[in-house]
Amino acid sequence: MPIYEYLCTPCGRVVSLLIRKYDEADQGMAICPSCGKTDLQRLISAPSISRGKNSISEPRKSPNDPHLLAQNMRSSMRKSGQDYGTEFKDILLSVQAVDRTGNVLTIPSVNIKFVYRTNDLPKDLIFLSA
Repeated sequence: MPIYEYLCTPCGRVVSLLIRKYDEADQGMAICPSCGKTDLQRLISAPSISRGKNSISEPRKSPNDPHLLAQNMRSSMRKSGQDYGTEFKDILLSVQAVDRTGNVLTIPSVNIKFVYRTNDLPKDLIFLSA
């Protein structure tokens, strides 16, 4: 039986509800357990798969979780078979940015001094691409 997530418009809470039939999920059958209203908006949430009644369920991770995004990127890089290096400076070719006067600059990476978590680029640049 599916569990759906809803946003309750009156009270603003996100609630997870067990809905027995798929057809009932969008027919206003859901009721907010906090305020008792039926004005719920169904949300798109990450799927969860049960491995059986004896399995330990892991908490769901948001698709926007930065750790999950980084994990997915590392996995994709391994599967591609290419070595992308271990640091940003190893894979950067150039950056394109706009300065305060509106000039568009293309700066090759060899002209950028990278230091731990910083660089020597002017702080007022607006980056367009890398």
